[in-house]
Amino acid sequence: MRVRAGTVVEADAALKSRPAWSSGLRRAAASASWADTEGVSPTVMGVLLAVLAVGAVSLWVLEDAQSQMERNRPVVATIGDLTIDRPQVWAALCLLAVVLFLPLYLVARSAN
Repeated sequence: MRVRAGTVVEADAALKSRPAWSSGLRRAAASASWADTEGVSPTVMGVLLAVLAVGAVSLWVLEDAQSQMERNRPVVATIGDLTIDRPQVWAALCLLAVVLFLPLYLVARSAN
């Protein structure tokens, strides 16, 4: 398209000469995405992605802590009178407060 002083004057010949079927292909390709997010606000999508990420991190912590336990190298952290030493507890704490307990898990893991 040619634009003069901020307004559209006319479409180029190339745009006018596109075959009718090409616009249908573009629409089909756009609708073939793995997730149709039309009508979903970006805030909701962000929250869903954050929940999925926290869940994935918690599952990784569970699997990793179990494998460390099987190798006789349990991941243990003690805060005051509280001792965290079971894989299920690590995963639950990471699920509830990933910002606090994931770094604590990684530090305790590297200490072994």
